[in-house]
Amino acid sequence: MKNLRKLSRNNLKEIQGGTFTGGCNSHLVTVDEAPGEGMPYDCGCRTLLWCEKLSACVQSGQYAKSCKSL
Repeated sequence: MKNLRKLSRNNLKEIQGGTFTGGCNSHLVTVDEAPGEGMPYDCGCRTLLWCEKLSACVQSGQYAKSCKSL
C-alpha cells in the first residue's frame, strides 16, 4: 500500500477507455492512410496488427483468421 500514489488532475484527463492517451488502442484507418491491397501497414505499436478486411489496426488478441484476405 505504500507504493500507491495519487493521480494528478492531468493524469486523470489523459485516461481514455482504460488506457492512457498515446497508448496502443485499436483504431480504424482512413482511406487516405490505408495501404494498397496486400501491402503491409505499420500500426505504430507492437501489440497492434493490420486487419485488411476491417481496414483497421486491431489488438493481437482480437486478430483472427478472418482478418487475412485470401
